[in-house]
Amino acid sequence: MERSNGSQESMPKTSGSEPLLMICTTVAQMEQAQRIARELIESRWAACVQIDGPIESWYRWEGQLESSREFRLQIKTLPSCRQAVLRCLERLHPYEVPELLSIEAASSTAYHRWVSASVDREKVE
Repeated sequence: MERSNGSQESMPKTSGSEPLLMICTTVAQMEQAQRIARELIESRWAACVQIDGPIESWYRWEGQLESSREFRLQIKTLPSCRQAVLRCLERLHPYEVPELLSIEAASSTAYHRWVSASVDREKVE
C-alpha cells in the first residue's frame, strides 16, 4: 500500500467516537441522483455523496427477471443523521421500493473529523 505522505493516520476509528455511516441507493436517472445529492449536502445531513454509473442492475420484479441502467449513490454521514437521510430519500426517491442500505464503517481520524464537521447534528435531533 502506497502512502502519499508519512503523516497518514491509521484507518480504525478512534475509541469513543461513533463510526461513520454509508447509505447506498440507486436511481434510474443522473438528474434524480444529483437532486438527492444536492438536497442531502445543502441540508447538511451528509458530508459527501458519490454518484457512480451508469451501472447495470439485474433483479426480479413482480415475478419477472429485469435489468436496468441505474446510478448508484454512496452517501457518507454519521449514524446520528441516519433518520434524516432516510426521510429525505423516502421523500425524493422515485422508486416504489428503493434500495436503502446502511453500512457502518471505521475511517481515518482525519476523514471522521471532516465528516463530523460537515454534517449538522442539531438539525436532525
